Amino acid sequence: MVTDEAGAELDGTSTYADVGATDPAFQSTFGSGPGCRAASPLESNEPIQAVPPVRMRDVADHSGRTLTSICTSDLRDNLTASVATFISGCG
Repeated sequence: MVTDEAGAELDGTSTYADVGATDPAFQSTFGSGPGCRAASPLESNEPIQAVPPVRMRDVADHSGRTLTSICTSDLRDNLTASVATFISGCG
């Protein structure tokens, strides 16, 4: 199952940034800065950071799909649409 949720910005765009000076551990681990950030529901001082959707962006671009951000505060609509797409392909 391919889902549309990814480390994209809230508007679905992808961000690829060098954060070596500000977050060298993330840069070293993933080769780029985070694709999006969101407030953590567990610890307000540490944001949630998602890896940029390099491969998912390529799949979405080639299949005509739009990425949605995993950093959004409410994923219900996105997940409902993904499940509907999956179910329609099973018939």
